[in-house]
Amino acid sequence: SNNINLSVEHLADSVIRIAESNIVRAVQQISTERGHDPRDFTLVAYGGAGPLHAARIAEDLEIHRVIVPPNAGVLSAFGLLMSDYVHYRSKSEKVSLQKDSITKIISILVELKMESETYLQSIGISTNLKSEPFLEMRYEGQAFEISVPLKEEINELTQEEILLNFTEYHQRIFEFSKPTDNPVEIVSFRMGTRAQTDALPNACNLEKIKKEIIARPQIEITEGGMTINCQLIGRNNIGKSHLSGPLLIEDGTSTVYIPNGWGVEVDQENSLIIEKGN
Repeated sequence: SNNINLSVEHLADSVIRIAESNIVRAVQQISTERGHDPRDFTLVAYGGAGPLHAARIAEDLEIHRVIVPPNAGVLSAFGLLMSDYVHYRSKSEKVSLQKDSITKIISILVELKMESETYLQSIGISTNLKSEPFLEMRYEGQAFEISVPLKEEINELTQEEILLNFTEYHQRIFEFSKPTDNPVEIVSFRMGTRAQTDALPNACNLEKIKKEIIARPQIEITEGGMTINCQLIGRNNIGKSHLSGPLLIEDGTSTVYIPNGWGVEVDQENSLIIEKGN
Protein backbone atom coordinates (compact mmCIF):
# COMPACT_ATOMS: atom_id res chain seq x y z
CA SER A 1 0.00 0.00 0.00
CA ASN A 2 1.16 3.54 -0.74
CA ASN A 3 0.07 4.52 2.77
CA ILE A 4 2.72 2.37 4.47
CA ASN A 5 6.14 3.96 4.46
CA LEU A 6 8.06 0.67 4.66
CA SER A 7 10.06 -1.42 2.24
CA VAL A 8 8.68 -4.82 1.31
CA GLU A 9 11.35 -6.48 3.49
CA HIS A 10 10.58 -4.39 6.58
CA LEU A 11 6.84 -4.79 6.07
CA ALA A 12 7.22 -8.59 5.86
CA ASP A 13 9.47 -8.51 8.94
CA SER A 14 6.77 -6.60 10.86
CA VAL A 15 4.11 -9.11 9.82
CA ILE A 16 6.31 -11.94 11.12
CA ARG A 17 6.80 -10.12 14.47
CA ILE A 18 2.99 -9.84 14.85
CA ALA A 19 2.49 -13.51 13.93
CA GLU A 20 5.09 -14.57 16.49
CA SER A 21 3.44 -12.44 19.20
CA ASN A 22 0.15 -14.21 18.48
CA ILE A 23 1.85 -17.61 18.77
CA VAL A 24 3.47 -16.60 22.08
CA ARG A 25 0.03 -15.69 23.45
CA ALA A 26 -1.40 -19.00 22.24
CA VAL A 27 1.38 -20.93 23.99
CA GLN A 28 0.76 -18.94 27.18
CA GLN A 29 -2.92 -19.90 27.07
CA ILE A 30 -2.08 -23.61 27.19
CA SER A 31 0.87 -23.29 29.60
CA THR A 32 0.99 -20.31 31.96
CA GLU A 33 -2.80 -19.98 32.14
CA ARG A 34 -3.09 -23.69 32.98
CA GLY A 35 -0.49 -23.59 35.73
CA HIS A 36 2.56 -24.74 33.74
CA ASP A 37 5.74 -22.63 33.57
CA PRO A 38 6.98 -22.73 29.95
CA ARG A 39 10.56 -22.23 31.19
CA ASP A 40 10.42 -25.81 32.50
CA PHE A 41 9.80 -27.21 29.02
CA THR A 42 11.45 -27.73 25.65
CA LEU A 43 9.62 -26.34 22.61
CA VAL A 44 8.99 -28.85 19.80
CA ALA A 45 8.57 -27.19 16.39
CA TYR A 46 7.01 -28.81 13.35
CA GLY A 47 5.11 -27.96 10.18
CA GLY A 48 6.45 -26.05 7.23
CA ALA A 49 6.70 -22.73 9.11
CA GLY A 50 6.91 -23.69 12.80
CA PRO A 51 10.70 -24.16 12.84
CA LEU A 52 11.13 -20.76 11.14
CA HIS A 53 9.61 -18.99 14.17
CA ALA A 54 10.41 -21.40 17.02
CA ALA A 55 13.63 -19.88 18.41
CA ARG A 56 12.21 -16.36 18.62
CA ILE A 57 9.03 -17.66 20.27
CA ALA A 58 11.13 -19.69 22.73
CA GLU A 59 13.14 -16.55 23.49
CA ASP A 60 10.00 -14.58 24.36
CA LEU A 61 8.85 -17.41 26.64
CA GLU A 62 12.33 -17.84 28.19
CA ILE A 63 12.55 -21.39 26.88
CA HIS A 64 16.18 -22.34 26.20
CA ARG A 65 15.85 -25.41 23.97
CA VAL A 66 13.95 -26.15 20.75
CA ILE A 67 13.70 -29.55 19.07
CA VAL A 68 12.87 -29.89 15.37
CA PRO A 69 12.13 -33.55 14.51
CA PRO A 70 13.16 -35.02 11.17
CA ASN A 71 10.73 -34.38 8.30
CA ALA A 72 9.09 -31.72 10.47
CA GLY A 73 6.91 -30.39 7.65
CA VAL A 74 4.97 -33.65 7.36
CA LEU A 75 4.89 -34.54 11.08
CA SER A 76 1.14 -33.83 11.37
CA ALA A 77 0.35 -36.11 8.44
CA PHE A 78 2.62 -38.77 9.91
CA GLY A 79 0.84 -38.41 13.27
CA LEU A 80 -2.59 -38.81 11.67
CA LEU A 81 -1.47 -42.02 10.00
CA MET A 82 -0.01 -43.49 13.19
CA SER A 83 -2.27 -42.09 15.94
CA ASP A 84 -4.35 -44.26 18.26
CA TYR A 85 -8.05 -44.78 17.60
CA VAL A 86 -9.99 -42.86 20.24
CA HIS A 87 -13.75 -42.69 20.66
CA TYR A 88 -15.45 -40.42 23.21
CA ARG A 89 -18.90 -40.70 24.73
CA SER A 90 -20.31 -38.05 27.04
CA LYS A 91 -23.40 -37.41 29.12
CA SER A 92 -24.53 -34.08 30.57
CA GLU A 93 -26.06 -34.54 34.01
CA LYS A 94 -25.66 -32.48 37.15
CA VAL A 95 -24.70 -34.63 40.14
CA SER A 96 -23.54 -33.38 43.55
CA LEU A 97 -20.40 -35.09 44.79
CA GLN A 98 -21.61 -36.91 47.92
CA LYS A 99 -21.17 -40.35 49.41
CA ASP A 100 -24.65 -41.46 48.36
CA SER A 101 -24.07 -40.34 44.74
CA ILE A 102 -20.94 -42.46 44.14
CA THR A 103 -22.97 -45.45 42.92
CA LYS A 104 -24.70 -43.25 40.34
CA ILE A 105 -21.39 -41.67 39.23
CA ILE A 106 -19.81 -45.10 38.74
CA SER A 107 -22.83 -46.46 36.86
CA ILE A 108 -22.84 -43.52 34.40
CA LEU A 109 -19.11 -43.97 33.73
CA VAL A 110 -19.52 -47.75 33.25
CA GLU A 111 -22.39 -47.11 30.84
CA LEU A 112 -20.29 -44.66 28.79
CA LYS A 113 -17.38 -47.10 28.79
CA MET A 114 -19.58 -49.88 27.41
CA GLU A 115 -21.01 -47.56 24.73
CA SER A 116 -17.58 -46.41 23.53
CA GLU A 117 -16.13 -49.95 23.55
CA THR A 118 -19.17 -51.26 21.66
CA TYR A 119 -18.70 -48.60 18.99
CA LEU A 120 -15.00 -49.45 18.50
CA GLN A 121 -15.84 -53.16 18.33
CA SER A 122 -18.49 -52.40 15.70
CA ILE A 123 -15.78 -51.02 13.40
CA GLY A 124 -13.48 -53.96 14.04
CA ILE A 125 -11.29 -52.64 16.88
CA SER A 126 -11.35 -54.84 19.96
CA THR A 127 -7.81 -55.30 21.26
CA ASN A 128 -5.61 -53.10 23.49
CA LEU A 129 -8.59 -51.00 24.60
CA LYS A 130 -7.87 -48.50 27.37
CA SER A 131 -10.46 -46.32 29.09
CA GLU A 132 -9.90 -42.68 30.06
CA PRO A 133 -12.69 -41.24 32.25
CA PHE A 134 -13.13 -37.48 32.79
CA LEU A 135 -15.53 -35.48 34.92
CA GLU A 136 -16.44 -31.87 34.17
CA MET A 137 -16.55 -30.42 37.70
CA ARG A 138 -16.92 -27.15 39.59
CA TYR A 139 -17.61 -25.75 43.03
CA GLU A 140 -21.35 -25.23 43.41
CA GLY A 141 -22.12 -21.66 42.36
CA GLN A 142 -19.16 -21.41 39.96
CA ALA A 143 -20.03 -20.29 36.43
CA PHE A 144 -17.53 -22.60 34.74
CA GLU A 145 -16.20 -26.12 35.16
CA ILE A 146 -12.85 -27.85 34.65
CA SER A 147 -12.07 -31.20 33.07
CA VAL A 148 -10.76 -33.64 35.69
CA PRO A 149 -9.15 -36.94 34.56
CA LEU A 150 -9.72 -39.79 37.00
CA LYS A 151 -6.64 -41.79 37.91
CA GLU A 152 -8.36 -44.70 39.69
CA GLU A 153 -10.25 -47.69 38.32
CA ILE A 154 -13.91 -46.75 37.82
CA ASN A 155 -15.30 -49.36 40.20
CA GLU A 156 -12.91 -48.30 42.96
CA LEU A 157 -13.77 -44.58 42.90
CA THR A 158 -14.64 -42.90 46.20
CA GLN A 159 -15.91 -39.45 47.06
CA GLU A 160 -12.54 -38.60 48.63
CA GLU A 161 -10.51 -39.64 45.57
CA ILE A 162 -12.70 -37.70 43.13
CA LEU A 163 -12.54 -34.62 45.36
CA LEU A 164 -8.75 -34.95 45.63
CA ASN A 165 -8.41 -35.10 41.82
CA PHE A 166 -10.68 -32.07 41.42
CA THR A 167 -8.84 -30.03 44.07
CA GLU A 168 -5.46 -30.85 42.49
CA TYR A 169 -6.53 -29.69 39.01
CA HIS A 170 -8.35 -26.62 40.33
CA GLN A 171 -5.22 -25.62 42.25
CA ARG A 172 -3.02 -26.17 39.20
CA ILE A 173 -5.21 -24.01 36.94
CA PHE A 174 -6.38 -21.25 39.27
CA GLU A 175 -3.74 -21.42 42.05
CA PHE A 176 -6.39 -21.79 44.75
CA SER A 177 -8.83 -24.39 46.02
CA LYS A 178 -11.50 -24.24 48.71
CA PRO A 179 -11.64 -26.28 51.92
CA THR A 180 -12.88 -29.83 51.36
CA ASP A 181 -16.26 -29.15 52.99
CA ASN A 182 -17.25 -26.81 50.14
CA PRO A 183 -19.91 -28.53 47.97
CA VAL A 184 -18.67 -29.72 44.57
CA GLU A 185 -20.77 -30.84 41.61
CA ILE A 186 -20.30 -32.77 38.39
CA VAL A 187 -21.99 -31.22 35.36
CA SER A 188 -21.05 -33.80 32.73
CA PHE A 189 -19.31 -37.16 32.28
CA ARG A 190 -16.91 -38.08 29.49
CA MET A 191 -15.31 -41.41 28.63
CA GLY A 192 -12.57 -41.91 26.05
CA THR A 193 -11.74 -45.40 24.88
CA ARG A 194 -8.40 -45.72 23.17
CA ALA A 195 -7.03 -48.52 21.00
CA GLN A 196 -3.26 -48.27 20.77
CA THR A 197 -1.66 -48.78 17.39
CA ASP A 198 1.50 -50.78 16.82
CA ALA A 199 4.84 -49.21 17.72
CA LEU A 200 5.71 -46.12 15.71
CA PRO A 201 8.27 -46.57 12.98
CA ASN A 202 11.18 -44.19 13.25
CA ALA A 203 10.23 -40.96 11.46
CA CYS A 204 13.75 -40.91 10.03
CA ASN A 205 12.77 -43.83 7.82
CA LEU A 206 10.32 -41.72 5.86
CA GLU A 207 11.62 -41.29 2.34
CA LYS A 208 13.77 -38.18 2.41
CA ILE A 209 12.73 -35.33 0.19
CA LYS A 210 15.86 -34.61 -1.75
CA LYS A 211 16.68 -31.06 -2.59
CA GLU A 212 20.18 -30.00 -3.47
CA ILE A 213 21.32 -27.02 -1.42
CA ILE A 214 24.60 -25.26 -2.06
CA ALA A 215 26.30 -25.48 1.32
CA ARG A 216 26.52 -22.30 3.34
CA PRO A 217 26.48 -19.33 0.97
CA GLN A 218 25.93 -15.93 2.56
CA ILE A 219 22.47 -14.45 2.13
CA GLU A 220 20.90 -11.27 3.44
CA ILE A 221 17.81 -11.39 5.63
CA THR A 222 15.80 -8.71 7.41
CA GLU A 223 14.99 -9.38 11.04
CA GLY A 224 13.98 -7.05 13.86
CA GLY A 225 14.29 -4.09 11.51
CA MET A 226 17.90 -4.88 10.65
CA THR A 227 19.51 -6.41 7.59
CA ILE A 228 21.92 -9.16 8.61
CA ASN A 229 24.16 -11.65 6.85
CA CYS A 230 23.05 -15.23 7.29
CA GLN A 231 24.41 -18.59 6.17
CA LEU A 232 22.17 -20.99 4.23
CA ILE A 233 22.74 -24.72 4.67
CA GLY A 234 20.90 -27.94 3.86
CA ARG A 235 19.95 -30.04 6.87
CA ASN A 236 21.87 -33.03 5.51
CA ASN A 237 25.04 -30.90 5.40
CA ILE A 238 25.14 -30.28 9.15
CA GLY A 239 26.49 -33.73 9.98
CA LYS A 240 28.04 -33.86 13.44
CA SER A 241 28.97 -30.18 13.45
CA HIS A 242 27.85 -27.65 16.05
CA LEU A 243 26.84 -24.49 14.20
CA SER A 244 26.03 -21.01 15.50
CA GLY A 245 23.43 -18.57 14.19
CA PRO A 246 22.42 -16.59 12.32
CA LEU A 247 21.73 -19.59 10.12
CA LEU A 248 18.93 -20.66 7.79
CA ILE A 249 18.50 -24.41 7.37
CA GLU A 250 16.64 -25.78 4.34
CA ASP A 251 14.96 -29.03 5.37
CA GLY A 252 13.01 -30.12 2.29
CA THR A 253 9.66 -30.01 4.10
CA SER A 254 10.37 -26.95 6.26
CA THR A 255 12.71 -24.03 6.88
CA VAL A 256 14.56 -23.67 10.19
CA TYR A 257 15.96 -20.36 11.44
CA ILE A 258 18.74 -20.21 14.02
CA PRO A 259 19.04 -16.60 15.27
CA ASN A 260 22.16 -14.93 16.53
CA GLY A 261 22.95 -16.19 20.04
CA TRP A 262 21.56 -19.66 19.34
CA GLY A 263 23.33 -22.83 18.22
CA VAL A 264 22.26 -26.06 16.55
CA GLU A 265 23.39 -29.66 16.28
CA VAL A 266 21.88 -32.98 15.21
CA ASP A 267 21.17 -35.69 17.80
CA GLN A 268 21.24 -39.47 17.33
CA GLU A 269 17.55 -39.51 16.31
CA ASN A 270 18.33 -37.01 13.53
CA SER A 271 16.43 -34.22 15.32
CA LEU A 272 17.79 -30.69 15.35
CA ILE A 273 18.61 -29.52 18.88
CA ILE A 274 18.58 -25.72 18.99
CA GLU A 275 19.84 -24.12 22.19
CA LYS A 276 20.28 -20.55 23.36
CA GLY A 277 23.76 -19.43 24.26
CA ASN A 278 25.46 -22.22 22.33
